[in-house]
Amino acid sequence: MRSRSVLSVPVLAGILTVGCIIDVAIRAEYDSCFVGDTCSGLSSCQPVGVAGGTGNICTYSCNPTQPRSCGGDAVCIGTGATLTTAGQCYRLCTTSGICPGLSGTVCARIDLGLGGLQTLACIPGVAGGGTAQPITRLPTYAKCDPGNTTMACETGFTCTPSAVASQPGRAIGNTCTRSCAQASDCPGGVGFAACVNGFCAPSCSNPGSFDQRCAMFGTACTAANSTTGGMVSFCVP
Repeated sequence: MRSRSVLSVPVLAGILTVGCIIDVAIRAEYDSCFVGDTCSGLSSCQPVGVAGGTGNICTYSCNPTQPRSCGGDAVCIGTGATLTTAGQCYRLCTTSGICPGLSGTVCARIDLGLGGLQTLACIPGVAGGGTAQPITRLPTYAKCDPGNTTMACETGFTCTPSAVASQPGRAIGNTCTRSCAQASDCPGGVGFAACVNGFCAPSCSNPGSFDQRCAMFGTACTAANSTTGGMVSFCVP
């Protein structure tokens, strides 16, 4: 978004006023930006720090280990060597692989540094000064829509109803997953994933509250009884 400012300059002791139109680039939060642009709110034009991203974006610095570092519908994605010491806030894409309301960005895959697992976030595309290309398939554990034939899950995964539950008060949603017999069969492996009722899902630790791991996939943390026995906490749409 760009705004135009009018600067009035008095001439001859106020008898004549000359108006000058000055173009000032004011970018919205999470829009792509260029050096010298002003970003709205308290965001600033920062180089994209996530793996696979280039260009600049109006964003905030954040701490990936602190829940709700970003607020709103954005999540903190690690950019440091361990992906846990420093981060930037990014808006997640929709299940259709688009970035509604944002300028100069595309929905791209972002490496989470977890055995190849990726999330979908809005980062600058070619038109926004970056090099990111729009996705053509949804990555593992992403929310999905089985009726969307133009945005399928990546090879080897299917858009499947959540294993046993969804967010309280909401209908059961769908994620890109595959069948399993144990957690080690799932992407991310033991310590990251859970095998719930025969399907893989990210495990989590804050049922009913904000959970950073689930937020990375646009999902939420819930707890439910597994058909194999015992209570398990995992990410659901």
